[in-house]
Amino acid sequence: MVRVLGIGVFLFGEFGKTSVKILVTTLGVSYYSLMALGCAASLEKRRAKVVALPGLGVCLLGFLCLLLTIWWEFFEEETLVKSSAILAIFAVSFAQSCLLSFVRLTRKLGWLSWTAHTAIFWLATLISVMIVFELDDEWLFRAAGVLGIVDGCASLTIPILAKLGGARQATHRSPHSQIEIICPGCGLQQRYPVGAIRCPGCGLRLRVEVY
Repeated sequence: MVRVLGIGVFLFGEFGKTSVKILVTTLGVSYYSLMALGCAASLEKRRAKVVALPGLGVCLLGFLCLLLTIWWEFFEEETLVKSSAILAIFAVSFAQSCLLSFVRLTRKLGWLSWTAHTAIFWLATLISVMIVFELDDEWLFRAAGVLGIVDGCASLTIPILAKLGGARQATHRSPHSQIEIICPGCGLQQRYPVGAIRCPGCGLRLRVEVY
């Protein structure tokens, strides 16, 4: 509904104060929906719960904080505005970390994943500190730039290496390692392991597959 109102404002609105609030709310809904989707997908696949659950919490808090900033006339409240900015930064950091968790590199390349996750959250923390204390030191900007480059390079390299064979191969274990069947040759009923089998009664060779 909010998105429909946003489209209506773009097409027919006059961009007054209320129209701007609707547009910003629509952008907030879209932004936090995408961030929460990345975290929820990781949680559903049971990947990186340690970042997926906090990520969903940050998305919820960030959206609520944004609504307060927009609709309750708290634009002059510096603490609330800064909190909204910090939560938005960490929301995208958690979402990025969750998406990277879908790729499991081999043990030899595992350091690259740790580098990416570390750079992601150090960058978010550094930017947040700069926002809170309103720091504009040149070396802090340089450090943020370095962390951003490391973050970007590692995040791009991980899926490329996975495509080139650097991903850890998942082992799929069937929940039915054995199955009970009746031999069509002699009628002997017995449990057999999945795969190639031989009936001990008549010597009939069979192959059992479970899908």
